[in-house]
Amino acid sequence: MLFWKSCVHSRNLCRGSGTRKGTTGGRQMKRHRSAAILLALALSVSACGQRAEKRAETAETTALAPFTAADREMYSIAVDGIQAEEDGAYAILVTLKNKTADKTLKFSLEHASGDKLVLDSYLGAELAPGKTVKENIAFRKSPYYAFSDFSDIRLDFEVEDEADPLARRNQPDEVHIYPHGGNSGARFERHAKKHDKVIAEDDTFKVVFLGGEFNDRKNYLMHFYLENNGEKEMRFAIDYPSLNGKMIANVMTAYLKPGERRFDTLRFSKSKIEENQITAVHDAEFSLKVTDGKNISSALLFDDTIRLKP
Repeated sequence: MLFWKSCVHSRNLCRGSGTRKGTTGGRQMKRHRSAAILLALALSVSACGQRAEKRAETAETTALAPFTAADREMYSIAVDGIQAEEDGAYAILVTLKNKTADKTLKFSLEHASGDKLVLDSYLGAELAPGKTVKENIAFRKSPYYAFSDFSDIRLDFEVEDEADPLARRNQPDEVHIYPHGGNSGARFERHAKKHDKVIAEDDTFKVVFLGGEFNDRKNYLMHFYLENNGEKEMRFAIDYPSLNGKMIANVMTAYLKPGERRFDTLRFSKSKIEENQITAVHDAEFSLKVTDGKNISSALLFDDTIRLKP
């Protein structure tokens, strides 16, 4: 552990501080070295203590007692814990079990959210009869939130019989995980930032442009925050985008249930950026439509062309 290595290293410095005795210069040098070593030791111990406190804090926010999330005649799903990765990502650890003697079952994650903020993740596992498997449901690090911010993590699992996939269609198991306890009272809320640009809003929805950037792969990304504050599912669609007046075929579509929110990104590939000789984005334009998510042919809730200077 880093804590142990740092502190042992400091003690080794103390042990290895030998100087020649019998001269005034040697004694002075020894006193100076001793003072410097004691200062280094104090700083190291302080840093060790801070790192230990940080680890304890992280362990506390990610600690979770294992529990059975779904126990059906054909299968079971258990949540084993939440694991923090070194790169800031998180994973929910689950155990899937096929209880049948003659059916192959497919397990998938249909939906994930934290305090109604939609989270992108994936689970796809195929289990032979009588088999059990441990899986990690991974969530990437986000610049907009920490996984430990959430008090209620919701996972919707779909389990299908491979031979008859329609038999259990639309019968998801809705699982709730409360990392801080069921009565913590905490809830993730996004607060407006200085550079936010609200591009569409009424009493039932909001669309915010968060900014644009080139990533390390030289793709261009436009970031958005979406909210459904209404009572019906909504569909948000960005289409016909152009950068610096050059049309680039692309689309971003998101469905949000009532009360849900999400961060989303419109991505332009490196090849398209280079093909259009774009080295910096001065202006962007696109069509934004908001409709009823269950009936997209119904009257539009919002329909306009948006122009931005990222």
